[in-house]
Amino acid sequence: MAPPYNYVVTAQKPTAVTDALVASFSSASERNLIVCKTTLVEVYTLAPAGLVPLLELPLYGKVVCMRTFRPMGAEKDLLFLFTDRCRFCLLSYDDVRGEVVTVAGGNLEDKVGHPSDAGQLCAIEPSLSLIALHCYDGLLKIVPMANGGQSLSQAFNLRLEEVCVLDIAFDAALSTGDGPPVLAVLYKDAHEARHLKTYQVHASVGAKKELRPGPYQQAGLDAFASRLIPLPAEAGGGFVILGESTVAYKSGATFVQIPHTVPCAFTAFGAIDASGARILVGDHLGNMHVLLIDIANGAVTGLELSLVGKTSIPSAIVYLDSGFVFVGSRFGDSQLVHLSSEPVDESGSYVQVADAHINLGPILDMTLVDVDRQGQGVLVTCSGGFQDGSLRIVRSGIGIAEQAVLPVEGVRGSFTLPAVGEPNLAAFLVVSFVNMTKVLAFDGDSELGEYAGDLGGLVADAPTLVACGVRDDTYLQIVPGGVRLVDATSLALLGEWSPEAMGGSSISVAAANANYALLAVSGTDTDHGTLVLLALDPRGASPLAVAATVAPDSEVACLNIDPLGDSGDAALAAVGRWSDYSVHLLALPSLELVAPLSLGDAQVIPRSALFATLESVNYLLVGMGDGSLVSFVLGDDGAVTDRKELMLGTQPVTLFKFLHAPPEAEVMGEPAAAAPVVFAASDRPCVIYSSGSKLLFSNVNTPDVVCMTGFNTTPIPDALVLVTESELIIGCIDEIQKLHKTSVPLGEMPRAVVHHTPSSNYAVLTVAVSADNATGAPVKVSYLRVLDPVTFEEVSSAQLAPHEQGLAVVAAPLTILPAPTPQALADAFATDGVVPMETASTSKPPAASPAADPDAPVYLVVGTGIESEAGPGSDGTERERGRLIVYELANNQLVELAALEVPGVIYAIAVLRGHLVVAVDATVRLFSLVTGRGGAPVLRQQAVYHGQILALSLRVHNDDTIVVGDLMKSLMLLRFDAKAREFVQLAKDYAVAWLTAVEVLEGPDGSDEVGYLAADNSFNVIALQRTAGASAADDDHRLLRAGVIHLGEFVNTFVRGSLVMQQASASLGILPTVLYGSVSGAIGVIAALPEDLYVTLLRLQNVLRSRTTPAKHFVDGDLVERFLELDPASRKRVGEQTGDDPAELEKLVEELARRLH
Repeated sequence: MAPPYNYVVTAQKPTAVTDALVASFSSASERNLIVCKTTLVEVYTLAPAGLVPLLELPLYGKVVCMRTFRPMGAEKDLLFLFTDRCRFCLLSYDDVRGEVVTVAGGNLEDKVGHPSDAGQLCAIEPSLSLIALHCYDGLLKIVPMANGGQSLSQAFNLRLEEVCVLDIAFDAALSTGDGPPVLAVLYKDAHEARHLKTYQVHASVGAKKELRPGPYQQAGLDAFASRLIPLPAEAGGGFVILGESTVAYKSGATFVQIPHTVPCAFTAFGAIDASGARILVGDHLGNMHVLLIDIANGAVTGLELSLVGKTSIPSAIVYLDSGFVFVGSRFGDSQLVHLSSEPVDESGSYVQVADAHINLGPILDMTLVDVDRQGQGVLVTCSGGFQDGSLRIVRSGIGIAEQAVLPVEGVRGSFTLPAVGEPNLAAFLVVSFVNMTKVLAFDGDSELGEYAGDLGGLVADAPTLVACGVRDDTYLQIVPGGVRLVDATSLALLGEWSPEAMGGSSISVAAANANYALLAVSGTDTDHGTLVLLALDPRGASPLAVAATVAPDSEVACLNIDPLGDSGDAALAAVGRWSDYSVHLLALPSLELVAPLSLGDAQVIPRSALFATLESVNYLLVGMGDGSLVSFVLGDDGAVTDRKELMLGTQPVTLFKFLHAPPEAEVMGEPAAAAPVVFAASDRPCVIYSSGSKLLFSNVNTPDVVCMTGFNTTPIPDALVLVTESELIIGCIDEIQKLHKTSVPLGEMPRAVVHHTPSSNYAVLTVAVSADNATGAPVKVSYLRVLDPVTFEEVSSAQLAPHEQGLAVVAAPLTILPAPTPQALADAFATDGVVPMETASTSKPPAASPAADPDAPVYLVVGTGIESEAGPGSDGTERERGRLIVYELANNQLVELAALEVPGVIYAIAVLRGHLVVAVDATVRLFSLVTGRGGAPVLRQQAVYHGQILALSLRVHNDDTIVVGDLMKSLMLLRFDAKAREFVQLAKDYAVAWLTAVEVLEGPDGSDEVGYLAADNSFNVIALQRTAGASAADDDHRLLRAGVIHLGEFVNTFVRGSLVMQQASASLGILPTVLYGSVSGAIGVIAALPEDLYVTLLRLQNVLRSRTTPAKHFVDGDLVERFLELDPASRKRVGEQTGDDPAELEKLVEELARRLH
């Protein structure tokens, strides 16, 4: 049996913010917001218009500490990053080349030592003599710095008395470079009491390296003291100590402490200014406070804590400028807020949210729903925590919010004519049919209909090839019979030109801009017609004058003369040709040949050509008849480079350009201006745009588009017109991005979600957390809520019992047994296709396995855990029992049908042929609905399997194989024998793995292989498979670890399916996919690959990667896709090393990226 070959790629990068800070990183004259999202660092520039993205740094490591400092004599700050595996790097920004440079890096991991339970801690000494790191219990790692932070020296360890260290920081007033720096250590002793202690760090060259007792200490701090805030030397140094009940200050003999009004856990802080007198602090309830520090004669004399307002639960607080504050969050959306001097609402809050950045993390559960039944799923995630909990609806591509739909057939083109004096506002919509043209406009009641006035010089009895506004308030219309210039105010004819003037019969193809019209005239005395360039002078003596002609040596397939850049003057014409399947670039106005461009070896006709400037890069885009797109980069020197080809669909591609303004709120100034983007109409339409000087493609969720045009009007601003074979759709486009995300705030923490197919509703388990008014202790109440699939408003809900929490929910088509007998159960499972035990070990479950009755009612089944009111049980666990509850959704109302208490917590539920497989603590159990004495259904346990430590995850494959993921004992496959009423173990992984999620991944198209995916708490994904046809008993029951990859993401859930509709192609076929959701908000795709494709991609990966612990039978898609970011010379070198054609590699990687995410 061949091992499974998999491709892993990130569809959504991490969104949960773990840290943030402000520094002058990119330039001495600029300030940057630097945001850390676990494995991703984003850098923004602070500008009057708001936060402008500068760069992204994807990292192969989980960042746990991020700091900046400015070396002596430098003008810019350096960025220090430290990962959970004790790797570090020191980064600077080269503003000339516009890229990040690694100044230093290394590995600070020790071979021995117990990792700190509090995680890695970092502090940079203020005079830049050293960096202190706490990674292992009882050890302090020192990285010496030389020449004022300009270089780093060999690191070493110092013994630390305190074992459980919570935070470290340097005293700025006592760490000035004149003597040994003073380090404060906040720690917890063996009795759970918390204290502060200081040390002098002796690390000078030539001196004995040691920690000596510092000048002060403080015992008996707040029982939950957790953070140190170092104050600047100007404020007297020392530290603010944040606790749950108190805020304190300590420096030397000075100790000041104030109580909280309401106990809370502080999660983030940020100074408002360099004086340290005002500090913003946020707590676990999302409250933002300002800590005012009274400073007199360079010493702290008092503290005052005041509530400012409400934000997301913060993980980072950064004061930017002019009252604007960035609030990064792990549990909710990160926010840009403004602090007002006056209350902004009735609650007295001074915080006003100016902008929000969507965060999907932490993703606890998710479900994939194929709403349109086209193989393209909508992902609904349980995201966030506490009061920031929400559902997030994630779709691939761009949605169109329909404003009007007109049923029309036979449309072949649509064009916009601008309003007089307002070129960005549309006055008319010109719709071209096979043999006529209709002109539409809004009437006085804002109703769109056929224009009732006199069309004047506009032609209505012929199809329109081109219609647009040109200079001097004039409209241009090109029909097969001629070219017409029309006054935009009166619609009077200003001039016309007929192909008969050239001895031709008709115009077959045309293009125009503000100054010229380029025509392909057929019927002339040449073999392939004549190209005619008309100069437009609407108010002149010759409104339409022939500027140049040329006789092409091929039939013309498409034309374009759109100007490039901001000049408005076109210098080039693109002419697509039938005979040699190429595009010729011609100079304007001479029509002399500049360059012939090959479109590839395939004999495919170009159907559309378009010049476009995206992010200051000039492109020629060519839509092909087979659904592919070919792009070229046009240099300022006339060079044509960087040819790329990508398959967009299966039908001809037609290209259109429109302006799109990002829907960003005005934050710190004017909103962003509209930028040009390209619409590719086809059976799978998409929008082409640029980000980071790289072309990106985002699917449009309206299939089979024939043509489009922008239609910005007063009744419907910023609209587009999309034409299909049967409809004309006017709608507004969503924000252009590869994944479109919508938030449904719940105000509660969602734990699990499922789609109820018969009603199309979503069922969500939530936990509402509030504070007890008397004690401040958290109070949790759990609910099952049913939400409408369109509005996501609640249609029904059920509150669970006190101290009970819902942990699992499924929508289950259940069979109700007529009698609670073994024979009734055996009859329910028995069919002609029952699997004999001797064949149950084959790699693929049999296709004939019986399924549940398709007409069986679909119930909502909830599994819960019940906390003991008396406290932990005898085994130390908080929850000792649970309930299995079956709800019927009748007329959108939840009705409890049956419930059964079980001796443990229910962590997962799956459906097996109309029955329930349930993970209950260390067991797997089978339950059935049976008819009770009074005729009402009751739950009855049928079988139980012991052998787990804690069964956390369940999947059922092909209604036969039960996949069990265990907390410690990795993965196991079971089968239920109905006759014996027992579970039978088919295979298991005998290695230890602390699993968090499991899923089934079938082999690629045409393969019989079945693989199993498991995610563990070390941020790995493991691929397992069964032995094929093994006869030995040991091998027959063994799962082989066929592959592993370190994701760096804590995966909570898998779902089978795809966000992108897949269509088979010659190079890829259909690739089975699984999606994963992580704590950081990342969404990834795992695809099964055929062996030949895996080998090709593996060669590419091996050339691109630096050597670490290699992944086995997994290809890192994030790394492979960085091949697309290389310049042509680098891509060529990579191709030489892999032995592959760089162009073919690029096409393959582009197609994979488009097909999978």
